[in-house]
Amino acid sequence: MILAVTEELRQKPRDAELYYRRGELYRRHGLLDLAWADLEASQRYGSNRVMLDLSRGLLLSEAKWPVSAKTYLDRFLASEPKHVPGHAARARVFLQLTNQEAAVKDLTSAILYSEDPQPELYVERAQVQGEAGPSGLRDALRGLEEGLKRMGSVITLELHALDLELRLTQTNAALARLDKIVAQSPRKEAWCAKKGDILQNAGRWVEARAAFAEALRHLEKLPASRRNVPALQELATRIRTAQAEIETRLKALGRNP
Repeated sequence: MILAVTEELRQKPRDAELYYRRGELYRRHGLLDLAWADLEASQRYGSNRVMLDLSRGLLLSEAKWPVSAKTYLDRFLASEPKHVPGHAARARVFLQLTNQEAAVKDLTSAILYSEDPQPELYVERAQVQGEAGPSGLRDALRGLEEGLKRMGSVITLELHALDLELRLTQTNAALARLDKIVAQSPRKEAWCAKKGDILQNAGRWVEARAAFAEALRHLEKLPASRRNVPALQELATRIRTAQAEIETRLKALGRNP
């Protein structure tokens, strides 16, 4: 694509849009010096300054020059205050500047202004919020729940919410969420094994034993050609090891019928 645009520039050496397109291609390939030169040429030949501010902000962010990047992104967002990628880009610049609060604010703006928000925005915000201790973890979980309410049961959001519930020691909530995932999933063996892990870590040995047994039943229902793939063989071995540990623990407790 770069070669094609370069060939067009030979025919139209003063075309601002072509310089802008090639500059963006260079940026996405990590050729930042060449990208900057093309963005400068694009402005020189009359390109829209507003979009150039966004591109320069992105480029400087990728070059790890956050103070300069923020200057361009501030100016861009002053002209385009509801631009979703612009807010997301500035949030990442704020993270480079170790300003988590401002990053969360910009990610929230990106979510609010998006007609069709991407799950990644919710996850990214939750990851930043989760660094602020227990209160941040709770904020992160609420944010993911908002995303699930808005977008439906998106597995990416469900899994991150599950992780947060476990970090907050909300074991029953995590198990209820996992039961919902199991019910919706066509392949249940790995999820049942994860349920067993959670119950085992919580010291709920009898329930853990039942969850691991269910995981094995789902595995055994699969055709041999699927059961024998390395990943599922490894899963089966892990489940049986966990079962043996649980039986030993239950025997020691005198609860091994």
